[in-house]
Amino acid sequence: MSRQAASGKAHADVADPDGLADAADKLYGVGPEGFVAQRDAAAREARDGGDRTLAAAIGGLPKPTVAAFLLNQLARRRPDAVEQLAVLGTELRAAQQSLAGDQMRALTRQRQAVVAGFVQQVQALAAELDRSVSDQVSQQVEETLRAAVADAGAAEALRSARLTTGLSYVGLGEVDVSAAVAAPRAVRDAPPVSKARAGPDQPPAAPQAHLDELRRELAEAAAEQDEAVEQLETADDRARAYEAEQAERQDRVARLRDELSSAQAALEESAAQLREAERGRDDARRAAQQATETAERARARLADQAP
Repeated sequence: MSRQAASGKAHADVADPDGLADAADKLYGVGPEGFVAQRDAAAREARDGGDRTLAAAIGGLPKPTVAAFLLNQLARRRPDAVEQLAVLGTELRAAQQSLAGDQMRALTRQRQAVVAGFVQQVQALAAELDRSVSDQVSQQVEETLRAAVADAGAAEALRSARLTTGLSYVGLGEVDVSAAVAAPRAVRDAPPVSKARAGPDQPPAAPQAHLDELRRELAEAAAEQDEAVEQLETADDRARAYEAEQAERQDRVARLRDELSSAQAALEESAAQLREAERGRDDARRAAQQATETAERARARLADQAP
């Protein structure tokens, strides 16, 4: 049995679910590096208080991933922003049911803009907490936020601030949050505005002016995204042109390097031939000098013997 499955069973059997909920609220505000020590201390405290079942349930709470910790911090430190995300997700899901193809594509861009904005919020929050965000963590955060926009249960899980791991939405059905939220009662512990919903897809009560403002912000974000996409396409075309030019110049450099290598080889061969010729010339010069000296000596002897 996995730790999370065992944890879920312990939650179901715990005699003091409110005590477990309180413990989970505290623990999932702690960073991953300090979670285990804090969890063990809370379990010991429950055991010392005589509640061994609660102690076992607390001891079974899984350590959150870095992405889950950051998202929990977002829910705790920016609850209004998370509530806006849930409201927008509800409106987008409702709008999706009556949209045509072009409208659906525009809606998809709006969702992407919303998720991208919240990813930036999480990254900013991580910077405030002096934490680096790897590409993998950033991807897990983005997938969880995308799931929260697409599914009411995932949005509720994000609100709970008790995520143990990231969420993922494949585009069909509901998001399975059973193994991703510590102490399942967290869903019922969500903020009052969430409790007031009559159904899973009914938006929380909010002033109409506030919703209109959110819609306006969403439309502006979508427009900015369209402009950014157009700029990206222009930049991509320009980069491709430079890449082609760069490739052509690299080919030319390669050809010139080959020619230079051949010329250097020919030059070295010519230098070797020159050195050989110079040695031959030096030998010939010495031979000529010796012959000249021998002839002069012969002439001198002949002159001495003449009558």
